[in-house]
Amino acid sequence: MTEFKLIYWPMAGRGEYIRLMLVLAGKDWQEVNDPTEVVKLTKGGQTPGFPAYAPPVLVHNGSLTISQTPSIQEYLAGLFGMLPESAAEVAVARSLNLTMHDFILEGNLNYHMKDFHADYLDQKEYTEPFIKEFCDKRLFLFFDYFDRALKQNEGEYMFAGLTYVDVTLYHLMCVVKSDQFCDWTKITQKFPKLCQHWQRMDANEKIKQYKISEKMKYKLQGYSFM
Repeated sequence: MTEFKLIYWPMAGRGEYIRLMLVLAGKDWQEVNDPTEVVKLTKGGQTPGFPAYAPPVLVHNGSLTISQTPSIQEYLAGLFGMLPESAAEVAVARSLNLTMHDFILEGNLNYHMKDFHADYLDQKEYTEPFIKEFCDKRLFLFFDYFDRALKQNEGEYMFAGLTYVDVTLYHLMCVVKSDQFCDWTKITQKFPKLCQHWQRMDANEKIKQYKISEKMKYKLQGYSFM
C-alpha cells in the first residue's frame, strides 16, 4: 500500500501545493483523479476515518483522512521537517500560508463572477473586467505583503530554512506567471526579492525533475488561478 493517496480533480489546482511537498520530501504517492471516483470518495463519504467535505483530500497510511489544502500542508510539514523551529513561528507560518491561499481563492473567484460553477471560458466577457482589476490592483497589495514578509528574514526563505510556506509562495508565483492577465514583467521589476525566491525554488533539483517527469500530469491552465 502506498503511504500517501491524494484525491483530487484531474488538474493542477490546489492539489499541486500538496504534490510539491511530496516531491520535495522525496515521497511517492497514489492519485485518484477520476471525477466520478473523487465524488464517491469525498461527497459520498467513502474515505477512511474523519469524513472530508471536498477535494483535495489526503489519505495517510490508509486510515487518516485530511482535507483543506492548508491543513494538509501543515500536517505534511510536520512529517517532513518543513515547519519553522518555534511555536511562535509555526503560528506565523500558518498565518502567512492562509493569506496566500486567500489570494489564490480571491483570484480564482474573479474568473467565475457570473456563475461559480461554470467554466471561465463560458463567461469571459462578463468576468474579464473583474479579472483585470484584480490583476492590476489587488494582486499588488497581496504581493507587497508577501514581499515585506520575505524581507523579515535576511536568508533565502521565509524562515531560517525551507518550510511549507515557501512551497506555497513558489507555486502561487507559478500560477501568476502563467496567467494571461497578470503582468509578470511588472511584477519582477517591482518585487525582485519575491522573484529571486521563485527562481531559487524553481532551480531545486527535485522540482526540476518532477516538472519533466510523468508524475507531473497536469499543467497550469493559464487562467482561473488553477
